[in-house]
Amino acid sequence: MSPRKRPRSHENDENIPPTTPRNAKSVKFIDCSAPKKPRLSAKNGRHFTPQDIQNMRESYAQQAPIRVAKEMEEKAAAAAAREAEVQAGRATDQVEQAWSLLRPLFPSMHDFLRKLLTTRHPVRSSQVSNLLTFHGHDLLNLICDRHPSVANDWAISTARQLVSLECDSDYNRPVLSEYHSPLLCPSE
Repeated sequence: MSPRKRPRSHENDENIPPTTPRNAKSVKFIDCSAPKKPRLSAKNGRHFTPQDIQNMRESYAQQAPIRVAKEMEEKAAAAAAREAEVQAGRATDQVEQAWSLLRPLFPSMHDFLRKLLTTRHPVRSSQVSNLLTFHGHDLLNLICDRHPSVANDWAISTARQLVSLECDSDYNRPVLSEYHSPLLCPSE
């Protein structure tokens, strides 16, 4: 038998109580003065007559379509919410992917949009024209929703320029009177 590396100093010491083995079960004390829980049994419960059981079944059957419809509505609403969340995530991912491809070529979105709208490439110019023709109103509405003050300022300045051009033309020159506003004809 090989000698121990560290001798046990307490093996022969009478003042140290012996240790319990690891697999020994601990003693559990039971308080006998505590009241016992009553057992639930059919003797203690309510007695149902066959008529009561039939009434409960009929009530459950009548409420079943309502319960099923409510569960279906909840499932549909949860599915719609999940789908909207997924779509929003996809849209964000698509924008991020597109911008990660454009960023090395254009330092800002302004530069990209300016180059796109002023391109001389025939195919791209045609695509931009079609985009503005068919979706220009939607784009302007999105700009109005995103930043209303910028859109309103742009609309007012554009209207002023158009009215000023109308006032400057000789063919459509209005007859001026004291009722005309300087806003309509600022050159006079």
